[in-house]
Amino acid sequence: MCARVLDALRSKVKDVTGALHAHLVSAHGACGTHTEKLDLVADDGSSLPEGGDRAVVHRDGILHRVVHLWIVTRDGFVLLQRRDPNKEYYPDRWDVSSAGHVDFGEQPRHAARRECVEELGIAVADEDMHEINTYRYRDITNGGTFVNFEHVHVYVCIVDLKVADFCDNNENAEDVFSRFRSHPLVAWSTPQAGEVTDVALVHLDELADLLRAKDGRLVPMRPDCEETMQPFFEYARARTAPLA
Repeated sequence: MCARVLDALRSKVKDVTGALHAHLVSAHGACGTHTEKLDLVADDGSSLPEGGDRAVVHRDGILHRVVHLWIVTRDGFVLLQRRDPNKEYYPDRWDVSSAGHVDFGEQPRHAARRECVEELGIAVADEDMHEINTYRYRDITNGGTFVNFEHVHVYVCIVDLKVADFCDNNENAEDVFSRFRSHPLVAWSTPQAGEVTDVALVHLDELADLLRAKDGRLVPMRPDCEETMQPFFEYARARTAPLA
């Protein structure tokens, strides 16, 4: 793959946020709205009989259920979102493709699909979304006033699209980018205001290097990053191509 073209794609591929409709549009209709009454989690992983107010949950560090959805192309590029600079938790950092809280009484799979629609405008069909692991994570920020104690469900969606298909050593970067944007699997819109300000494509190998280096542009991964992220990297690498 032409390094110059790849660099252009890294710097310019943004607003990749409309429906990846030909492959990802759900047959199950809209995912609906949510209330921010969060699903609280018992020690055994089951849901508690009552939900919790978002502000109280983060003030008191109550264990609650969240979802992460990673969107990956067939040639191993991961869609990352950039968090809004006004977010309370790690503002202006690059993060997982889509993530969010599970509402009280909501199934995690539904929450993952709902958050992806809300944040990115991408509708993922249930059958294209694969749960690969769960883990727990506790983090204290903002001078001790924000305690994030999460029970995380991790999903991966492999998109039947290759960035490499748009790269030709004889083309200039502008032509490649234009063809990538016009592909029938890609639609372009604007990320959710107040949540996401930008998106980018980063190869799995590069993402792994950034995480190992604890790059300050990303939301910090867990202290046991190698353990919690390993199932994602193993699953995605087994189904995608290495960086040429």
